[in-house]
Amino acid sequence: MSEYLNRNNGSRLSGPESVSVVVPCYNESGNIQSLCERTLAILKTITDKYEIILVNDGSSDSTLDTMILMSESEKNIEFISFSRNFGHEAASTAGLEASTGEVTVLIDADLQDPPELIRDMIEKWKEGNDIVYAVRKSREGESIYKKLTSHAFYKVINSLSKPPLPVDTGDYRLIDRKALDAFKKCREVCRFVRGLSTWVGFKQTGILYDREKRHKGKSKYNYIKLSVLAIEAISSFSLAPLRFSLILGGIGIVFALLLAIVIILQKLFIGNPVQGYVLLMLTVLFMGSMNILLLGFVAEYVGKIFLETQKRPLYIVEKTSKSSLIQDK
Repeated sequence: MSEYLNRNNGSRLSGPESVSVVVPCYNESGNIQSLCERTLAILKTITDKYEIILVNDGSSDSTLDTMILMSESEKNIEFISFSRNFGHEAASTAGLEASTGEVTVLIDADLQDPPELIRDMIEKWKEGNDIVYAVRKSREGESIYKKLTSHAFYKVINSLSKPPLPVDTGDYRLIDRKALDAFKKCREVCRFVRGLSTWVGFKQTGILYDREKRHKGKSKYNYIKLSVLAIEAISSFSLAPLRFSLILGGIGIVFALLLAIVIILQKLFIGNPVQGYVLLMLTVLFMGSMNILLLGFVAEYVGKIFLETQKRPLYIVEKTSKSSLIQDK
């Protein structure tokens, strides 16, 4: 391994001996070839030992056929194909677990994240950083609404959980072998890969880049899926919603007691009749809605406990280019 550190500044003296690039794919047949060609061109300038691992997450188009053709035409390209769609986080995990490089790069298949940035990530790694994440300086082709909701998500999750998640980042990142080994110890079913890679610690830094338009196809994440991912991320890294439930319940009790005291005092000393049908109904409606909301918070965590106790594998591999890549975990 070339992970020799300069004792004076902690930097690595040379580039990595081997590099793995992991690409989770779901209906990305139109992008895979271009991505592989651009990525291979970069990897060949970095090291002689490299691999690209394509992970088919149960695609319904010709993604798997394209992967097979790419694997047959290029010995450094491998593929893993799931038995069904297990989700982007599972596909990312499978590729990361199968990678063998001294450093591993996780990148999406849509070419919004330029593979050419890998060279700059390697330079940051040589400075002694164990994880180098890509920070979006601009986001071409995305609506103002999506940008605002994305910014709001990072504000919320960073106010509720520790360690904070780097703002304006996706899954595009370089991970050193020792950080990846730590990541692989995290076996929860409900996964948020970028959160887990931050949680493991080690020396991390960001690198700015301009995010491009999707090369071909449409994004697989609509606003509903993004909302589910946000809930998954927050509930996976913070107990704040449950604590919020406790605090809000306490405030409700105090408010109810104070209101009861005010009504009793008005009746005893002023003689006001007890009125307020509308106020009563609004209070009941408000408290009932809050109860349902808070029960939803609790149900989210109970549901996670249920999924974890089932101990099912994170994914199931149906086909692969190399038997050593099969790891149903």
